[in-house]
Amino acid sequence: MKKVLTLFVIAILNNFYYAQMDNSGISPSAFSYTPPPDVKMPEKSVFPNWVNKIKEPAISKDISSGIMQNVFTQEYSLFSILKNGNIGKILNTVSTVRFNNQTKLITIKKIDGGVEKYSIISPPENSQTSSGNSYMAVLTQSGKYQFYFMFFDQKLMVINKTTKNGLVLYK
Repeated sequence: MKKVLTLFVIAILNNFYYAQMDNSGISPSAFSYTPPPDVKMPEKSVFPNWVNKIKEPAISKDISSGIMQNVFTQEYSLFSILKNGNIGKILNTVSTVRFNNQTKLITIKKIDGGVEKYSIISPPENSQTSSGNSYMAVLTQSGKYQFYFMFFDQKLMVINKTTKNGLVLYK
C-alpha cells in the first residue's frame, strides 16, 4: 500500500510539472526566486566587515548628513596614530584634506608643507560603525599601498588595508 501511495504522489507531481510545462511554457527555472526589476539587490561592499566594527575614541560626536558630495575640503587640527587597533595620544596638527571624486583624487596638505596624494579606486559608500556613527568611505591607492578613507562629520580615519594601521585626523 505504501508503494502504491508513493507512486501515486510521484505521478501527481509529474503531471503537475508537465502540465505547467505544456500549458504555460513555465520551465523548472521559473520556480527559482528572481526579485522584481524595481528591487535593487545590495552590491557587495569593497570594504571588509572589520571596517564597520571600528571603535571610535570618546572625542567623537559624529552626525553625518548622509549627503555624498563630489568635491569638498576639510580642515583638521588634531591627529592620533592608529596601531594594532589602538588609538594613540591626540596631538596638534594643521592638515587640509581635499576630496575630489570627479578627478578621483584625495590630497592631504600637511603641517610641514608636504602633500600626499591618493587615487580613489572605489565608489564612495555610506555606512555606519558598530556604535551607529555614519561615515562615507572610499578605497584609495598611493604607490603600491591601498588605504581606506573614512570621512566622519568630525574626523577622518585613514587605514592601511594590509596592516590595518593608520591615523585619525580630528576637526
